[in-house]
Amino acid sequence: SREATKKNFELRLLLQQSPLFLVCKLNKLDLFEAIWKKLRGYDINQQNENGMSLLHCACSYSALPIVKFLLQFRSVDVNLKISRGKWIGWSPLLLSCLHQEQEIVKLLLVRDDVDLNISTDKHDGLLHILS
Repeated sequence: SREATKKNFELRLLLQQSPLFLVCKLNKLDLFEAIWKKLRGYDINQQNENGMSLLHCACSYSALPIVKFLLQFRSVDVNLKISRGKWIGWSPLLLSCLHQEQEIVKLLLVRDDVDLNISTDKHDGLLHILS
């Protein structure tokens, strides 16, 4: 059936993803940390096939515990923009504002390296997204 074909396709796409991105979407911090420990030397800013970093993913899926985990690393790029796909040019802060994730926005705003003047590739800045 068409529905079964669609589900199989979605499952194949899901299984092609990095385990960290998959667990991030499921918001399972304990599993995320366990995988993280096994992947020593993993580039925290590595972008997946959709151009998203782990921080983008956590912000997009409202995974507050994983956002907190990632932000403990100074090397995480809080201003990294999505490099391809539908959300090209969006930073973790802009995504969090779009999804109205106040707790995540607060966590990002206290970072001294966050760019408050950042905008998407279509020039949508914080004020435009919040209005």
